[in-house]
Amino acid sequence: MNEPIVGRMLIDGKLVEGLRDQWLDSVDPVDESIIGRVPLGTREDVEAAVVAADAAQKAWVDVDIKERSALIYKLADALEARAKEISELETRDTGNTIGPMLRDVHTAADRMRLYAGLGYEIKGQTIPATAGGCARKSAIPIT
Repeated sequence: MNEPIVGRMLIDGKLVEGLRDQWLDSVDPVDESIIGRVPLGTREDVEAAVVAADAAQKAWVDVDIKERSALIYKLADALEARAKEISELETRDTGNTIGPMLRDVHTAADRMRLYAGLGYEIKGQTIPATAGGCARKSAIPIT
């Protein structure tokens, strides 16, 4: 039996255990063995993650579309490189069969590649709509 995995939360670019020492066990439904454990996030953990994500988004906006796309493709490649390992772990965690889990991993990588390419396809004009949002205008032929 493998040693249980200890998960962390990714907040502000760091893997952290959370503000409280509270954990949630991941249990294999077949034999009820502990697969691993993850921090039981608190409201404060969520608030810290939201603040960090907001700051990261502001920096991400300044990243050139070519670089953004390359990073997302790289993530998809890394996911597929570990597809078997991830699928086996998900099978243990959920009790599902390996086939659907393997398809899920490949589908996730495919979706990442789709969205990585969409940045080059955005057309139209962005027009400020409200103080907190925006609207997108596209030319659509009427037939």
